[in-house]
Amino acid sequence: CEKTIKLYLEEECSECSGKGGFDEKTCSTCGGRGRVVQQQRTMFGVFQTESTCPDCGGELETREGEVNLYCSNSNCRSVVLARLEYWVSKEAMDIDFVGPSLIEQLYDRKMVATPADFYKLTRQDLMQLDLIKEKSAENIFTSIEKSKQCTLSRFVTALSIRHVGKETADIIVNELGSLNAIKTASREDLAKIEGVGEKIANTIWEFFQNNANIELVDEINSSDLVLLIRINVPLKNLLEDYKKTKKKI
Repeated sequence: CEKTIKLYLEEECSECSGKGGFDEKTCSTCGGRGRVVQQQRTMFGVFQTESTCPDCGGELETREGEVNLYCSNSNCRSVVLARLEYWVSKEAMDIDFVGPSLIEQLYDRKMVATPADFYKLTRQDLMQLDLIKEKSAENIFTSIEKSKQCTLSRFVTALSIRHVGKETADIIVNELGSLNAIKTASREDLAKIEGVGEKIANTIWEFFQNNANIELVDEINSSDLVLLIRINVPLKNLLEDYKKTKKKI
């Protein structure tokens, strides 16, 4: 999910730390004495830099039509951790007892690097982690196993495809009906789906053109994953839910 891995800018006055009233890069709070600087933020903290990621040193990039900055390194620790955290989130695979600190431990100990690795963990693996005893390990393991039975919509959401949240995933699954159909759909077919359009169609198509993404999806599916498909959901209802969510944002 983009909101968990993106870097975003917050303008701040260098003189008074005011965060508003900027007119052509001049702060109105302190009478224009200070200049406006930009703080780039991630979920892992604040840093002062304009071109490089604070975690991996990779180049930061912008995307067309956006003011946000993104780390261009897909293997950046912060990006990988955010992707893993989104995978277990309530909106995605809804895996209880697996929070940021546990994920950091798993990643730093080279036990989990991709979402597929969650499904390779044993109870014994989990008990090697700090502060994890037998009962906690059992709860975590059971929650991971439970997530193997999920809706296809949840699975598509969890893949962190740009612009594809829960509502969009519902629409796509309702229209195409299977993971294979989504993987093999052309840009044109995706763009024809009401509520999708060219921009989202491009990101979905590009995601499944990436060999690493295909391998990840196939690896996860080999972990006895059972994808349940919501059927007979009127497209009109899905679109209405999508529009309501957009209004809230």
